[in-house]
Amino acid sequence: MRKPLIATLLSAAAILASCTGCGTVLGIGPEHIKKDSLEPSGVIRSIDIASGSGTINLSTGPAVEVHRTVRYNGDAPDGLSGPVDGRLTLGNCAHCSTDYEITAPAGTVLDLNAGSGRIHVVGFTAAVTATADSGDINAEHLTGKVRLTTDSGDITANGLADATALKAGSGDITAAFVSPAKTITANTGSGNVDLQVPAGPYRITSDTSSGAKHIETPQAPTAAHTIQVKTGSGDIRITSTP
Repeated sequence: MRKPLIATLLSAAAILASCTGCGTVLGIGPEHIKKDSLEPSGVIRSIDIASGSGTINLSTGPAVEVHRTVRYNGDAPDGLSGPVDGRLTLGNCAHCSTDYEITAPAGTVLDLNAGSGRIHVVGFTAAVTATADSGDINAEHLTGKVRLTTDSGDITANGLADATALKAGSGDITAAFVSPAKTITANTGSGNVDLQVPAGPYRITSDTSSGAKHIETPQAPTAAHTIQVKTGSGDIRITSTP
């Protein structure tokens, strides 16, 4: 009984070895690449993006421009659709990886979701929400309210100025503020938290189950600005800018 089984396994291995250019999902077919762009007209107040797998890069510009690269198996994905009631929604497709390169006016509200991939967003003044299941989030010069969440990955943010919530299931959190935010929360299950804020004082609460605390920022129990930091395993460091 063993010889037929071995022969079957060897035959299957030979078939797989000869399958050059096959898709990542058996039976779907070879990988294809599609690139397209969109320059929608009219006022766009918000952009919602859901990329199951791939990177999302956003920066500011005078108008909305979308450049998309899709790697897919099987049928080609649908084309990009324009905004509805001032909201531009960009989605994902089955059996594909989607990269977005987007520019938009600084006052555009952003809601970004990357299932598995990196998010990089720069220069916006309106509220920004970014979520990644597995991937790093990098943010620069965001002066509106900010909420950044990743289940597995690091969060790095610079030039923040308003209420901010940062959460990582497993990863480091590093953030620097150019203005005193009314509320700052930073939580990671496993990783270090490093915050740099303008001179206080602040109401600070910090907790680490396994790690050191280095808090050099002036504190006051009645301060108008609050900082809450928690890490399950990692160091906490809070310093003031010179």
